[in-house]
Amino acid sequence: MCVDLVFLNLQFRHISYGIRQTKIKNQGSVVIASFGDCYKWQPALLQQGDIMSTASDTLKDLITDIGSEFDPFSLPQRDNPYPFYSRARKEAPVFYSPELKLWVVTRYDDISEILKHPTHFSSLHNFDPVYPLSSEVFDVLNQGYPNILILINSDLPDHTRLHGLLGTVFNEARMDAMQLRIQEIANTLVDSFVHNGQADLVEQYTRFLPITMICDLLGLPSTDAKLLWRWCNSIIKLLWWDISPEENLACAHNIVALHHYLAAQIEERRALPQHDMLTDLLNAHLHAEKPLTTSEIVNLATLLLFATTSISAKFIANALMLLLSHPSQLQALRENPTLMANFVEESVRMEPSLRALIRTAKQDFQIHGVEIPTGARLLVILASANHDEAHFPDPDRFDIYRENLQHGHNHKHLGFGHGIHYCAGAHLGRLLCRIVTQVLLQRLPNLRLQPDQILEFEPSVVYRGLKRLPVEWDVP
Repeated sequence: MCVDLVFLNLQFRHISYGIRQTKIKNQGSVVIASFGDCYKWQPALLQQGDIMSTASDTLKDLITDIGSEFDPFSLPQRDNPYPFYSRARKEAPVFYSPELKLWVVTRYDDISEILKHPTHFSSLHNFDPVYPLSSEVFDVLNQGYPNILILINSDLPDHTRLHGLLGTVFNEARMDAMQLRIQEIANTLVDSFVHNGQADLVEQYTRFLPITMICDLLGLPSTDAKLLWRWCNSIIKLLWWDISPEENLACAHNIVALHHYLAAQIEERRALPQHDMLTDLLNAHLHAEKPLTTSEIVNLATLLLFATTSISAKFIANALMLLLSHPSQLQALRENPTLMANFVEESVRMEPSLRALIRTAKQDFQIHGVEIPTGARLLVILASANHDEAHFPDPDRFDIYRENLQHGHNHKHLGFGHGIHYCAGAHLGRLLCRIVTQVLLQRLPNLRLQPDQILEFEPSVVYRGLKRLPVEWDVP
């Protein structure tokens, strides 16, 4: 489908369109100062995306009721944003949020177009915080390893090199080889509560299972999993939560501690190689590409640990919530295990843990009659795209028989992203969800949600994860 997405002085999808040059630049909450292949965090001169302080009255007029009402941190949108997304897709599919200083995109076709054109929409500022940080926080962050380019916040051609080097050591064959270990970790966790008849699956099962597994892959002690989870969760809070200055400072210290921990592990392997992924990253080579630097390995390892806490763990909990909230679907899955793959895909569509991505416009463009200036930051809401009626009939219905879900289908969901930044760990996420669900259904008879529970979600712009998932089952 050809989307009304047109750029200044650019032939795009056979459409040429010129718009007024806009003297507006999104400054971001931080400035990235380049030194060599590294980037140092610095406070910005202007507040993040402070378009409104420099914009014309015409731009200010574009703030709609939808834009003013967008608030992912508060109820009801925090726990159930889908009615708001539906309204936005119909009334204002692209709108400006004055609170977050982001342009928000909600329709499937628009988001798909943006994600598959990295030459026009940059990923470099994905790790810029949503809210401005103090100079004290930056002083702490700069005690760690610099925020260099990694997969999630790199553009071409850097992304091609990093993706290729990581792909030599983090691939589907290596992930598949972890199946027995994932089963072992899952069963060990279930052993700790199987006789209790009730548990909080977030706290006792899904939170630490993926990070324990990734510790095994990297060669890190599994006994450090909880500490690593706390450090990685600080990244999510610092970048995408609305927290106090004191909490921001504590998060910054945790991120620096994580960097120093990983650097020490890398130096150990430089002196004494091991049979693990950290050693393989040190030795990774691809054609004529230069090998990974220590800073790059620290940041790639951080990304892998962070992704398990921010994407995999939250996704598994969301999937289990959906399944347990729909007893007929649960029974169908028990009776027909071949539906497992579709259950996983429908869960990613229905409740993606990666609810949104951030992109930066490299040039002026227009979408649905709205002019977006060069440098503007876009929040593309994957969760809204996955509920777009134009692609998914009856989108708010959880249906493990749904047909247009599988990867490669013309109407596949965007729960793992799209284009060159399609999630490198998507295969592992699917594998984890399948195995941990199978273990629970096998070990816990008549598994069900505890009655009269209100399920709450964490207050995040980018990620969507449950705070708790209280369940119960029959104990023989």
